[in-house]
Amino acid sequence: MKWKLIFLLIIVALIVLAYFYSLPPKPKLEISQIYNVNLEPGQTIIVNVTVSDVVDLFCYRVNIAWDPYILKVSTGDPEGWKDPFTYVTYNIYEGPFLKQFSNWTNFIINEVDNERGKIVALYGGFVDPGDSASGTGVVATINFTCVHSGTTTIEIVGGDPLAKGHALLGKSGGETIPHDEVHGIVSNGGPPPPWTDLGFVVMVVIVEVITLAILSAIIVSVKRPKRKRAKQEKDELEELLEEL
Repeated sequence: MKWKLIFLLIIVALIVLAYFYSLPPKPKLEISQIYNVNLEPGQTIIVNVTVSDVVDLFCYRVNIAWDPYILKVSTGDPEGWKDPFTYVTYNIYEGPFLKQFSNWTNFIINEVDNERGKIVALYGGFVDPGDSASGTGVVATINFTCVHSGTTTIEIVGGDPLAKGHALLGKSGGETIPHDEVHGIVSNGGPPPPWTDLGFVVMVVIVEVITLAILSAIIVSVKRPKRKRAKQEKDELEELLEEL
């Protein structure tokens, strides 16, 4: 009986693991994480804004923030985005992802503020409401110049007016796309250990719970026969004493 129970628990554990591995990947918006760069003042670095595993993406809008003591958005490239009010050309470019699906796209920025370290409402989307994109690719590229050596995060700090602090990924029908977000970083040091990753932690917890359930079932199945034998021996002893 106990081996049947153990076998059943193992089957259940395998089914649970197979379920988690078979789930479709959740859409994601992420900014490049760059380590061990050792930038000196005046050097530049490329940072990408990437969407992954999206379906029916029509547009995106994201606010980005960083430490202005460490980085500033580079300027001067005539191919970059030109501020229509200040006429400053910032080295920010539309990525190739949406262009794979249509050449008719919009790429707009509300504001680039190097003093505060912010890009407000970086937007990209299709002109034709019937167009959309699916898959994974770079939607925007930002060229930063090092101001002072050091480390800074490059955070997603908004973009969706209905979801404070989160960016917007929108479908062609007007619905939003639930997604995970990964902040960027430019660092002189190395990457953190893998166990700080949320997905890794969740998987470890799931495996631990399943393992504990299996061990508990084994212990219970082993102890039960012993208890049953002990009770049987006690009953036999009591019967023998009554006969005497």
